[in-house]
Amino acid sequence: MKKFSIFLIFLSALNVADAQWTTLMSGTHYDLTSVFFIDSNTGYAVGVPQTILKTTNGGASWTSLSNGMGYSLASVHFPNVNTGFAVGQNGIILKTSDAGTTWVDLSIAQMNLNSVYFIDSITGYAVGSDPFFYNGFIIKTSNGGNTWTPLSSGTNNVLQSVHFPSANLGYAVGDAGTIIKTNNGGANWIVVSSSGIHADLHSVYFPDAATGYAVGNYGTIVKTSDAGLSWTPLSSGTNQLLRSVYFTNQSTGYVVGNGGTCLKTSDGGITWTNSASGTNQLLFSVYFSDTNIGYAVGTSGTIIKTTNGGMGLDNCLSNLTELNIYPNPTSTNITIETTAIGHINISNLNGKAFLQKEITEPKTIIDVSTLHTGVYLIKFINKKTVVAGKLCKE
Repeated sequence: MKKFSIFLIFLSALNVADAQWTTLMSGTHYDLTSVFFIDSNTGYAVGVPQTILKTTNGGASWTSLSNGMGYSLASVHFPNVNTGFAVGQNGIILKTSDAGTTWVDLSIAQMNLNSVYFIDSITGYAVGSDPFFYNGFIIKTSNGGNTWTPLSSGTNNVLQSVHFPSANLGYAVGDAGTIIKTNNGGANWIVVSSSGIHADLHSVYFPDAATGYAVGNYGTIVKTSDAGLSWTPLSSGTNQLLRSVYFTNQSTGYVVGNGGTCLKTSDGGITWTNSASGTNQLLFSVYFSDTNIGYAVGTSGTIIKTTNGGMGLDNCLSNLTELNIYPNPTSTNITIETTAIGHINISNLNGKAFLQKEITEPKTIIDVSTLHTGVYLIKFINKKTVVAGKLCKE
């Protein structure tokens, strides 16, 4: 019986030295457009056509909560554990009050809704466009989504994203560099300067009341440090279309976009580094459940996860873990021996995931008989370590 050990230092030989995100098995091939997590274990992803997925084990497995029929969903937000909303094409608004078990249709006709955000289970906002009357569309509910009131946005441009850092203070961004702000819970909106930026903006996020970021076309990232009064363009280092921004604190943030682009800053946006996503798929949305655990979703059912804040693997060398896997090559089963708790991912060399398994015992047997003959990348991941090597399937 042939046994071998995989060590972290071997990663460079596999061309994955910068792999910081792990591809998860979503169970769908449909595009996923938005992701939101209640805590480190429970999260939701939505997409097309009316796809709703839920995980209760940190993304290890996902359950479909819809039949994949209906209009496309663009955004999902949960103000509390049980109450959630999803919005999308043709005015679709879905609400759950039982953690996703059932969804009630509260849709309004005609409008295309791109983003939803709730202050609490009662008060929420959605933005998008009204193709029959005007763009710059904003609606508000004060009764948990039962009825919605159109608000005057002050712009005719399509709005792509809305975020409220506090109950009264909110922002929305959209096409042609549009940034609008309210100080009174949406009663009035003013257009604020984006420092001459004319690129479409797709996402806005404020880690606190004063500090905010927006991202968009052509690698555009802009920042405000004075509650939106002025915005400064930042150098992203990419020309890719950027789709989503999320900050875990004032200094640390993430941006995802086309071509699997995943950027990270640890200094409030002064510098951005490539946090290798391991995928070439378009990434629509990024969300972090805490400072280390984050998720991004995209086309073809893509879901990726980081458990170390997207940092490079070089930072994990002090946490080196030995991992024994045998037999290798194999045609049926492999045995995993390790002293650590985590999970195993098996993917092809292009990053497509085929199998996941939680590792909770010193020795675990995994059936790989359904894999086609070839070479696979096998990774062991926990909060401190990522260890990888090759698995040869006969």
